[in-house]
Amino acid sequence: MRLSGNGRGGAPVQPVRRRNVSHELVERLQVEILSGRLQPGARLPSERELSERYAVSRSSVREAIKTLESRGLVEGRQGKGTFVRPQGLEHLVQPPVGPVFVNEAEVRHLFEVREILEPAIVRLAVARARRADFTALRRLLEQQAARVEAGAYTSDDDARFHVRLARITGNPVLIRLMEGVMHLLGVVREPALRAAAAGGNLRVRLEGHWEVLRALEARDADAAAERVLQHLAAARALALRVLREQGQSHE
Repeated sequence: MRLSGNGRGGAPVQPVRRRNVSHELVERLQVEILSGRLQPGARLPSERELSERYAVSRSSVREAIKTLESRGLVEGRQGKGTFVRPQGLEHLVQPPVGPVFVNEAEVRHLFEVREILEPAIVRLAVARARRADFTALRRLLEQQAARVEAGAYTSDDDARFHVRLARITGNPVLIRLMEGVMHLLGVVREPALRAAAAGGNLRVRLEGHWEVLRALEARDADAAAERVLQHLAAARALALRVLREQGQSHE
């Protein structure tokens, strides 16, 4: 099945606007997939065809396809092309493309969501985690500690730990929800982490991750949930303080 509006019996495809080319191309293709115009099993047009159709560079097409693959919407098959994957419940919850700017009230709402979700996530993780999951989490935190020491720790590093916890549950909807919430908070968390680094507090924040891991390894669900809430309270306070200092607070 072809993309709708391809100029062959449909309305001509509009070239993407030049704000962020790959992000807009992701939005266009995602709509085609989630609306059902591109059915599961359908082969996407080639990189060259997409480049010509949307008047974008082939590198932008490759970046867009990579994003769609990371969202589980398409899959590459060696020597055959890129195909639409069957859609499950997790695809009802899709994180937005590109950065999102939020105000103080929205930050409070998003942290409320995290305070509901993450204690439940770690309780499930206590019940479902395998020894290999603990090993992977420990390795991740060791890598993050090295990035803190190198001054290279970012909001993406922070998000990886929380999303990894969701992955341990094996629940694809929880995973998507966590990815979405962390993405929405990304624009706020990045300056908050810089502020923590400037104040010498990044190690303290990372220690919050270690405390959660130790509770998980002890199979102590109550302690894990309590550690997560403590960590979130500190993260929320820092994010709101930085937001106010930047003059972006709008009740």
